[in-house]
Amino acid sequence: MGINVKRQDVVDDVHLLASKLGLGITDAIKDAVSERLASIERKRQIEVKRKLAAIEKVQEEFRMLGTDGMTSNCDDLYDEDGLPV
Repeated sequence: MGINVKRQDVVDDVHLLASKLGLGITDAIKDAVSERLASIERKRQIEVKRKLAAIEKVQEEFRMLGTDGMTSNCDDLYDEDGLPV
């Protein structure tokens, strides 16, 4: 399986990277792609944590509102046989 790179500047950069890393072309590309994918995943995880923290903040704000006067008792909605009134 091969990849044909049509931009000479990209080819030159890959050769330069391989040279600086002391790797072959394939390993240099693999290394660069792996690093980029890891970076993307780290950023995604940071965003997930940020969103979860925001959700938890809103949940805490709702908890702080309290439940005074609120009940889950629905006895007034049903008769003695459990049918809706």
